[in-house]
Amino acid sequence: MSVRNYNHDMLAGINQLKQLRDSVASQIEAEQAVSNKLKDEIAVLSERMMRSQSNLKVLNESMASYTKTLEETELVYNKIEESSQNLLNVIKRETKSIQKTLNAKNVP
Repeated sequence: MSVRNYNHDMLAGINQLKQLRDSVASQIEAEQAVSNKLKDEIAVLSERMMRSQSNLKVLNESMASYTKTLEETELVYNKIEESSQNLLNVIKRETKSIQKTLNAKNVP
């Protein structure tokens, strides 16, 4: 093989290496773009997650407050209902007592 052939083969090899390097550089650029896009999406999702967690905290506090108010209200309502039943029983008992007294005295 002559020097000219070696030179030609060497230049062809160098050109092939340059093409491979350029191909890898393009792949790196594409992957970097994907990586940057994913970082941006992660930042957006992280912000949304923080807002969602904040909203959940407020909603859970509101739910706990409603639950407490409902429990207290139901307790008071049950006491009122019991007192009303007792009052109704007293009214019935006193009405019967008054009716007996009137009947005993022959008052129409």
